[in-house]
Amino acid sequence: ANPIQKPDPDVYLRALAHLKADVTQTIAIEDSPTGVLSATNAGITTYGYVGLSNDPITLQERLMDTGCKATFQHWSELPQLTGLYHT
Repeated sequence: ANPIQKPDPDVYLRALAHLKADVTQTIAIEDSPTGVLSATNAGITTYGYVGLSNDPITLQERLMDTGCKATFQHWSELPQLTGLYHT
């Protein structure tokens, strides 16, 4: 048997099933187009992390083109992007 690998959405679908998680209450953080495809094909809202890239602008464009809701460069940006930020 071949192991399941991204961009196959089964990676995420199996995790959701194992955790009994609601896809509508789940987000994914990915740093590659392959990972974004995997998460979005599983129906998960996906955010792209570009903070470690040597070319964050190009990576941002690729991640957005692949289906990210938004991208971020610093982890401190994530709460506000996801709407999980409370004042």
